[in-house]
Amino acid sequence: MKREHWLDVPGYRGMYKVSDRGQVISLPRTKTTGGKLKGQVDKVKELLKSGLTQTEIGARLGVTQAAISYLIKHGKGWKSHSRKRVLSPSTDSYGYLVVGLTRIDETMRTRKVHRLVAAAFIPNPENKPEVNHKDGNKKNNSVSNLEWVTRPEHDNHKRLSGQYKGSKNGNSKITEQDVMTIRQRLAAGEKQADIAQDYNISQVMVSLIKRRKHWTHC
Repeated sequence: MKREHWLDVPGYRGMYKVSDRGQVISLPRTKTTGGKLKGQVDKVKELLKSGLTQTEIGARLGVTQAAISYLIKHGKGWKSHSRKRVLSPSTDSYGYLVVGLTRIDETMRTRKVHRLVAAAFIPNPENKPEVNHKDGNKKNNSVSNLEWVTRPEHDNHKRLSGQYKGSKNGNSKITEQDVMTIRQRLAAGEKQADIAQDYNISQVMVSLIKRRKHWTHC
């Protein structure tokens, strides 16, 4: 098995790394508000007296409400230490794996894992805007399964691979009824190559239909 390779997530150097297999890790680091809040105790108290909330004061000073609360209680900024950990992605409404990445200013942004992998490992000299999953599986974020594409290239791949359902797939050579018949023939033991020839499609497509990687809606 090949060794897993890791690179910094672009824009998050020293904070997160992404692997060529689609994993994302958070690197160990120490967060502190000591520098921003040094000598600010009196100012914070004055702002509180003026009627501002801790959240509003935090926004004004560039720290969280929790940091302001800690400063009021202890008279100094706080430090927190985080360990290296693998992030557990969630699935967005489009079926892509996503993770939440936090910047040094504590703002969080949800990022698609496949775009992190592509940005770190795959050159994009033509500055193509989208990332395509070659096998149509949105959860397979291995670098070998990804490629930079234009919007027309992306749409064309979806049509040819059957990811567009039914009437949306103007370039499809087969229909939903064909797919159901193909699955019946496969279940009966017919060879994929013979079925592919009958429908003028690739054997790879027949295999994807069999494994329900494409035409999943029927």
